[in-house]
Amino acid sequence: MHYPDLSPYRYAVSAPLARVFHVGWLSRDVDYRTGRVAEDIVARLRSLAATQPANQMRGYHNCEICNCDEPQFETPKGLYVLGAAEIWVPDPVLPTIYAAPNLIIHYIDAHGYQPPEVFVHAVGAVDSNRWNGADVCDRLLDRGSA
Repeated sequence: MHYPDLSPYRYAVSAPLARVFHVGWLSRDVDYRTGRVAEDIVARLRSLAATQPANQMRGYHNCEICNCDEPQFETPKGLYVLGAAEIWVPDPVLPTIYAAPNLIIHYIDAHGYQPPEVFVHAVGAVDSNRWNGADVCDRLLDRGSA
């Protein structure tokens, strides 16, 4: 499912969420920016994906670019399978949240996707001891768990 980078968040909601923006919702039919992403940013994304899965869904979404079934990465607790949740990250300056499918990790690793610099900066700045994207997502989607 494709949403342009930095477009208002519309995934599975009746109206766009204020101040929440898509990042990394790729499709094989739409070109995307490529380039290098620092390993410490990818490591932070892996940590956020494994510890704060936002908007967790039933089942998995495969990569639309390569049809890879269940892309995954190793964690201290075992394999973590991508494709069933999102990563929500706050902007360190603006009252903005970036929402990425956790497949963004696979898109970076396997397809050279380069997210917008504002997202990369936000990932680098997030304090996961003070921020929980899963809780914020539940609250904004009115799921009542926060």
